[in-house]
Amino acid sequence: MFDRILGRKPSPTEQAGEFFDRGWSEHQQGNFDQAIRYYSKAIELDPKHSDAHNNRGSLFYDKGDLDQAIVDLTKAIELNPKQAISYCNRGDAYRDKGDLDKGIADYSEAIELDPTMAAAFCHRGVAYQKGGNADKAIADYSRAIQLNPRYGFAYFKRGQVYQSQDSLALALADFSEAINLEPEMFEAYGYRGAVNFKQENYGQAISDFSKLIAHDPENVMAHYYRGSAYSRTGDVQRGLADINRVIELDPNRALAYYNRGRIYLEQDRIDQAIDDFTKSVELDPDFAEAYYHRGLALRWKALWSPAIADFEKCLQLAPDEPKRTEVQQKIDDVREQADRLGEVDFTPRMPEVDEMIEQALELARQMAAHREKRHLVVFTPGRNVTSSATLPPRETLRPEFLAELESLAPSDRQRSIVAIGMTEFRAFQANPYLAVPFLRLLHGLVQIGHAVILFEGHASALAEVCRDADLLVVDSEMIPFLQTDWLPVAQAVMREPNVVKVRRKGATIFGLEKAN
Repeated sequence: MFDRILGRKPSPTEQAGEFFDRGWSEHQQGNFDQAIRYYSKAIELDPKHSDAHNNRGSLFYDKGDLDQAIVDLTKAIELNPKQAISYCNRGDAYRDKGDLDKGIADYSEAIELDPTMAAAFCHRGVAYQKGGNADKAIADYSRAIQLNPRYGFAYFKRGQVYQSQDSLALALADFSEAINLEPEMFEAYGYRGAVNFKQENYGQAISDFSKLIAHDPENVMAHYYRGSAYSRTGDVQRGLADINRVIELDPNRALAYYNRGRIYLEQDRIDQAIDDFTKSVELDPDFAEAYYHRGLALRWKALWSPAIADFEKCLQLAPDEPKRTEVQQKIDDVREQADRLGEVDFTPRMPEVDEMIEQALELARQMAAHREKRHLVVFTPGRNVTSSATLPPRETLRPEFLAELESLAPSDRQRSIVAIGMTEFRAFQANPYLAVPFLRLLHGLVQIGHAVILFEGHASALAEVCRDADLLVVDSEMIPFLQTDWLPVAQAVMREPNVVKVRRKGATIFGLEKAN
């Protein structure tokens, strides 16, 4: 106090302390550039100020200037070789430069000087993890947690190692504890989401990735995994929206096109699926699964030769069993189909039919009415009766599709439904979904309990097949091949003369005519 009253100026060392304090204040507020200026002024006034060298070095590290950080931290260690934090900080710089041995040596020296420094154990664990030494990494992270049970980052990093070892339960516990301790550690939500996804906990995975996306809307992997999780839960539209976002953010990601192609394939959007699989193999010519699924799509369209070529390419790229056996079986199946069916025409037309057989029609009606078996029954142009495999129960239907079905034909009682579609033998055998694009709609009607018979609509059988029906579903592009008075003929014999037309493209319903 009297020194100032008498006008004595502070010494350079004292002035350096003042600038250091100002630097520390700016440092804590995140004003790094201003903090560096104050630390530099402190060092100019007192070159032996080890704390100023340490703190300025840590800021250079935060700014990504690793070489300058090492210079400052080395000076701090030279001035104060017993200061553990400087070794730990320099270890970070060496580690991030890729010099793991020097980094580990510095962390070890810090631990030698201060065996209670949890950060030194944790950061050495990071170096061991980067070097592929999982056991030592886990040991260091565990010691850091023992020293500081609230060390969220140590839990997070240990969880990463457990995840890499496929110890998913341990990884999930560590990521959850990291989030519990540090709810703003958004990266941990992404890792926990990936573990939940792998464990097929799709709802929790969606929640985790949504948390990360809310913080980082352009996180490609979060959108990718969330989209995949939505798709696995049957929420295809949200899944597709996320995959579209991935492609928008990263248009060169082959896996995104592949996954979108898988969604399109499941939706029977075959041409779009083929386009996406093609883009996927353009980006990654060694992507075996993309060739395989494009082969499935091409086979779906009865394009035998290109399908076989894709399966053979997959076979070259996927040499491991059991995939080889699976793909070879696909090749054999397609070759058999090609030999048996040849080139297939799926355009609508009226096939040649045999004479009407009343007994066959009665059998078709009995089979269709069998609720437990849930078969779609086909009354063929040859006047034989075939059926689909047993269809899944109504509980497996997507809610929005179920609502559409109930609106069309309420399931309060079993209704008799007749459908007119292109059932020409070779086309229907090659791919019934291309021959009759609304086949999934007919399957759905069966799944909610209705009796459904599909036939070609020939004039010789139209009245008999439609007799006592409650609903007639007609492929709009088959109408030109029906008798000109098909509608009044059918409605005259139906129990409830409800008729609905379906467009082939998109299998959309239009032109519903209900009974009065």
